Amino acid sequence: MTIYKKIKENYNKTTQRITKQYSKCNKSMASLKTSTSFLIKCKKVGIIPHFISNSTSNIYNIFKINKEIPPNIKSILDKHVYHFHNKILNLLIQQKHNTTHKTRVRREKLQAQITELLQEEDIYLFMESERKLQESYTNTYKSTQIKKLKSLQQHNTEIKMDNRNGWFVNKTNTEFPNDIEWLLALGPKYATATTTKTFPLFDVIAEGEDCIKTIDDKEQQEIARTQLVSIIDEHMKNKTTTTLHARDKQILSTVGRCRSVLKENDDIIIVNADKGGKTVAMYKKEYQTKMATIVGDMCTYRRLKIDPTNILQNKNNLLVEKLFKLGIINEAEKYKLTNKTSTAPRLYGLPKIHKDGNPLRPICSTINSPANGLCKYVVDILKNLTVDSIYNVKDAKDFKTKIENIKINPDEVLISFDVVSLFPSIPVNLVLNTIEDKWDTIKTHTTIPKELFMDILTLCIKDTRYFIYDDKFYKQNKGMPMGSPASPVIADIVMEQLLDSSLMKMWMTSLRS
Repeated sequence: MTIYKKIKENYNKTTQRITKQYSKCNKSMASLKTSTSFLIKCKKVGIIPHFISNSTSNIYNIFKINKEIPPNIKSILDKHVYHFHNKILNLLIQQKHNTTHKTRVRREKLQAQITELLQEEDIYLFMESERKLQESYTNTYKSTQIKKLKSLQQHNTEIKMDNRNGWFVNKTNTEFPNDIEWLLALGPKYATATTTKTFPLFDVIAEGEDCIKTIDDKEQQEIARTQLVSIIDEHMKNKTTTTLHARDKQILSTVGRCRSVLKENDDIIIVNADKGGKTVAMYKKEYQTKMATIVGDMCTYRRLKIDPTNILQNKNNLLVEKLFKLGIINEAEKYKLTNKTSTAPRLYGLPKIHKDGNPLRPICSTINSPANGLCKYVVDILKNLTVDSIYNVKDAKDFKTKIENIKINPDEVLISFDVVSLFPSIPVNLVLNTIEDKWDTIKTHTTIPKELFMDILTLCIKDTRYFIYDDKFYKQNKGMPMGSPASPVIADIVMEQLLDSSLMKMWMTSLRS
C-alpha cells in the first residue's frame, strides 16, 4: 500500500486536503526553479524567449509604409524593442523569485501541519515520496528547458550569425562544435563588444595620449586631448552600453566555451594561414617540429649567445639623437623614434595550407623591436625610389588596365615569373650598394647626410636581423626577414634594379643577333 492510499483510507479529509496542497506546492517549486534557471540562462547568453518577443511583433506593423518600415525608424524601434524585451525578462525573473519565495513559505507551513497530523512513520514515508517526486519533476522540467534553450540558441545563430564556411581549416583529428568553428573563423582581429563595466578606460587614455604626443602643434594637442575626453565621456555616460545585445552576449558565451575546449585540447594550436585570411588548427607538436627545422637551418640562421636588444637599442637612440641635433627631426619625432623598453623580434610560423605537407612560412614580428620606429622612418624615404616604377602594379584592376591594350602576336606568349623566397634571397650588401648608387635621387627627398643615412639603413636591414624563438636568440645570416617593415620596399628596389639590368642585357643581345 502506498503512503497516499494509506492517508486516503486512514486519515480525515482535512489531512488529505493538506497533503494534496503540499504535493501541489512541491510540484510548483520544481517548475518555478527550472523556469527561473531557464530565464536566467537566457539573460546570460542574450536570448529572448519566443513568448516575450512575440508579444511585441505587432508593434512593427504600426510603422509600416507601403509594407516597409523606413530604415531610420526601424533602427530606433529595434533599439527600444530590444530594451523592452530585456526589461520584461528582468521583471519576469524577479516575479519568479518572489513566487518561489511565497511558495516555499507556504510549503513550510503545510509541512508543519503535516507533522502534527500524521504519525511519525507516515511522515517519513510521505516526505521521502515527495522528495523523489520533486526530483523526478525537476529532471523532467530541466530536460524540457535545456531542449528549449538549445533550440533558441540555434534559431538565434541561424538568424544573426553570418556563415563563414571554409574560413576555419582543421588539420587535426579533433572535431570542433559548429559555433566554436564559426568563432575561430572570425580571426584574431575580431573585437568582442564591451560595456561601461568592461571598457578598458586606462588603456584607451594611455594609448590616446601616446598618439596625441606625436602632434607637433601644442594647441592642436590640446584640441585632440579635449576631443578624446569628450568621446570617452560620451561613451561612459551612454546608458545603452551598460548591457550587451543578444548577438554580442552569444559571441562572448561562445568565447568562454572556446577557451574551455582549447584548454581541454592543449595539444592543439590555433594560427593564421599564410594566405587567404583563414584560421588553422594544427597539432602543437607538428608546429614545433617544423619551426625547429626552420631555425635549425645553419645556412640561414645561427644561434646567439647573448640577447643583443640593449646594444641595438642604444645604437638606435644614438642615431635618433644625431638626427635631432642636426635639426632633421623635431622633439615629438625624437620621442616617437627613441626606444627605452625594446623587446627582441619574435619568430612564428604561418602554415601554407595550399601546399602539400602544410610547410610553415617564418614571420618575424618586429613590434617594439630596437629600431622598428627608425626603420619605418627610413622606409618612408625609400618609397620614393619606386613610387613611379613602371614595373609595379597597385592591384588586379591596375594590372588589367596596363595590359588591356597589349597585343600578343601568334608567335609570342605571355609569361610570368615568381621569385622563390624573395625576402630571404635578397643580398643585403647588394641592397646597400644599390641604394648608395641611387643617392642622387634619395637626397632630393631627405636632408639626412649620406653617411648618417647609410648608418641608419645598415642598422635597420642588417644589424637588427635577429629574433627570439623558444627562449633562444638567433641571427639571420642572409636576406631580409619576413615581417620587417623595410623588407617590401627593399625587395621593390632590388627587383627594379634586376629588371632594369636584365632587360638591358636582353636588348643588347637582340641587337647583336
